[in-house]
Amino acid sequence: MKDPAPFPALLVRADAGPGIGAGHVMRGLALGQAWADAGGRVEFLTRPGVPELEARLRGEGFGVHPCEVAPGRDDAALTGELALRLGAGWVAADGYAFDAPWQEAVRASGARLLVVDDYGHAGEWPAEVVLNPNLGADPARYGRRAPHTRLLLGPRFALLRREFLARRGDAARDRSAGRRLLVTLGGSDPADATSRVLDALDLLPPGELETTVVLGAAHPRREVLRARLAAAGIRGVEATDDMAGLMAWADMAVSAGGSTCWELAFMGVPALVLVVADNQRGATRALHAAGCVESLGEAPAWAGRPAVVAGALRSLVGDGARRRSMAERLRALVDGRGAERVVGAMVEWSNEVARPRD
Repeated sequence: MKDPAPFPALLVRADAGPGIGAGHVMRGLALGQAWADAGGRVEFLTRPGVPELEARLRGEGFGVHPCEVAPGRDDAALTGELALRLGAGWVAADGYAFDAPWQEAVRASGARLLVVDDYGHAGEWPAEVVLNPNLGADPARYGRRAPHTRLLLGPRFALLRREFLARRGDAARDRSAGRRLLVTLGGSDPADATSRVLDALDLLPPGELETTVVLGAAHPRREVLRARLAAAGIRGVEATDDMAGLMAWADMAVSAGGSTCWELAFMGVPALVLVVADNQRGATRALHAAGCVESLGEAPAWAGRPAVVAGALRSLVGDGARRRSMAERLRALVDGRGAERVVGAMVEWSNEVARPRD
């Protein structure tokens, strides 16, 4: 397929739900915004189930198409057929079901393919572009890639939505008070880490922290947690479209170890990070080693020990110098231009007309 314009349609293939959270779709949203800013049309192919996210995509002016076929070969066929019908020059896939055969089948439709990855899940990489925005992303994980495949590795390619770029001026604000805590544990929080953090907050003196807890759009226990927050007098925010504003407000955060970490980095918010999914392990370890965050380890390890989280919070609240150091190191990682760079790399690949397709 030859592109009809420098910025043809982009088809984003990503899912959200109680078992996988919302991060894949939200990264696709950020990429889609950058693509639209460059003049292209954006369409999403996603499994139904999170109406708030689908409404947000439509609110951006993006088309939303339901994926209601089985993962694997049928999914690839539908994606390729839709890309062809929409005239999509590129497909961007974010998720862990998009293995090498899926990639090959989609590429056979004529669309070029970008795959977003966190830990080398596919093993082999026939896609035109592979994006891993995590600190410590290792090119050796992509050794079995096609000759044409370009790697975009590291936080300089982190995909941030427009709402964050509009808050750039808040990134370096004074957070020395150390009283405002943001708790955000993913779009679905399948391990119910939010409840465990609330257990820890129960151990702190009343009024020590002013806390806001975000309940994601795919969280299966929102009603239960809503009641608990109300009883404790803690502010709860559900399915927010202003995460940047909440981070601008916060002095520190308790976060899951996913793509939220790059948002916190841009905003300069020091954080305690909990690993709630396998794909978060490597990036969280690298951020901890770099002095950017404090890792509290994996959810099963501390689920029955709220005192561990409470102690880490007390330590961070009481150490302003450490919080300032963490904030400075975080801000040095992410400059907010990641989505722009990714779109530029995709267009550059498209313009290399002499490069043959395999």
